[in-house]
Parts: sequence; structure tokens; C-alpha cells
Amino acid sequence: MATSPNLLIPALIFVTVGILVGILIMSLVGDRRRRKDDSEQENKVMEELIVPEMPVLPETRFESIAALYRETRSGKLVTDVKGKVYLNRSSIPAEQLRSLQEAASNWQAWLGMPAQPAQVVNPAPAAPVATPEFSPAAPEPVSGMESPSPDVSTEDDTNILVPEDELSTIIPETKTELPPVETTPDLPVIPPVIPVPPVSTAKVEKPRARTMVGQIDEILQEILPGTIYAGKNIRLSEEFSNGVVVWIGAVKYIGIESVPDPEIKALIQSAVRKWEAFAGNV
Repeated sequence: MATSPNLLIPALIFVTVGILVGILIMSLVGDRRRRKDDSEQENKVMEELIVPEMPVLPETRFESIAALYRETRSGKLVTDVKGKVYLNRSSIPAEQLRSLQEAASNWQAWLGMPAQPAQVVNPAPAAPVATPEFSPAAPEPVSGMESPSPDVSTEDDTNILVPEDELSTIIPETKTELPPVETTPDLPVIPPVIPVPPVSTAKVEKPRARTMVGQIDEILQEILPGTIYAGKNIRLSEEFSNGVVVWIGAVKYIGIESVPDPEIKALIQSAVRKWEAFAGNV
């Protein structure tokens, strides 16, 4: 059977178009598979690089204190306290500043940084007091004793002539001896002793902790002096990743239940119950 040339040409066209469409479909499918494989590899790499999301802390247990930011150009620190940005310390209210200072000291302890020693204020020396100079009293002069002399009448000197020998017998020579004067020896000058007033050391009240763990630790520190654990340096702190941390000296325990000593654990639980009673009355 002879094939008409009019039918052969359309058949060739259909075959060619079918081949081209098949090649196009194959290329699209292959390209899509390659893209899918590349995206899966990229997702794996990104999953390895992406930092895991921070856990969302319950607001009933934890309290947001502040957020710190550093300016990229100048390097200055900026503090964000509950949505309000403060560029310097003078613009922060006094109550919030005390809360930030307490949190900073707790953070230094959490980082293991030594706390700065408190500055000792030396009292100003008392002004020297001028002491009066004492001089020994000068002895009063002793008046000499006048020797008595007989009243000799000189009314008529021309008529009365007395020889010198008789005159010497009439007026005897008297020598009056003065009594010795006792002089007071020079006494050393002793300045008066002025008592120095005692320097009053006023007790500075520490501001109350803002966090729940800090308030429980304050109650615990009030309980410890009356127990056998006074001076053992038992305290509570708070860590972002571990929660409540119990310190017994230099040993750290995560959580109250991990403390091996049952008596210390009972003291901490007693402080927690006191805090709950105090918080319920507020």
C-alpha cells in the first residue's frame, strides 16, 4: 500500500513535536529533581548553622530585668529596661538603677568574677586644739623690814653735842636678815587631754532583692545565724539555663532537690515557705 506524501509530512511533524515535548518534559522533571536535592542539602546546612531558638520562659516564674545593646560605631552600651531605652546612667530612675546594680552584682557572681571590695572611708583627723600655756607665778617681792631707830630730837642741834663714842653706844648697829624666798620650780606644761568622739558607723540598709530567688536567699541568710550552719556560706542564686542554684561553700547544686544534706534542704524549704507566706500577705 502506497503512502501518500501528504500524510507523511504531518506524521513526521507530529513525531518531531512529540520528541521535543518529551525532551522538554524530561528536562523539566530532571531540573525539578535537582532543585529539590539542592534545597534539601541547603536546608541541612542551614539547620546545622542556625542557632536553636531560645526557650520561652514562663512570666509567672521569671522576670525580665534588662537588655543590653552595643552601638556598632561608637561601642557605647545602651540599656533597655522594660521597653524604655536609656543612653546613660543619669537618665535611669533611682529605684530601677538600684535594681540594675543588684542584678549586675549577681551576674558577676554568676560569671565567677570577684566582687569589688567596699571602699573604707577613713574618718577625718580632728583639728588640733590650741592649749593654753601655763607660766609659773612670779614670787611676790618681800618688803624689807625697816630697822627701828630711836627718835632723836634735833630741835636744838647747836646746844646738844654728843661725842662719837657715846653716839655709837646710843644707836647700835642693827642688821636685819631677810628670810629666804622659796621659788617655785618650773613645772612642765601638760596639754589638756581632749577625748576623741567615737566615729559612728551607721548601718547601711541593703536594698531588698527584686527577684524571687534573691528574696528567698535573704530569708535564708536571716535563718542561718541561729543554726549550726552559720558561717558555712550557704546561698541561693539564679542561672538562666539551670534555674535555681544552691551554693554550699564552693560546691554548686542545680536545684534544691539535688542538695545531699537533708537538714540544709529543710532550711531552704523553710525559707521558701516563709517567702510564700510573705508573698501571700502582700
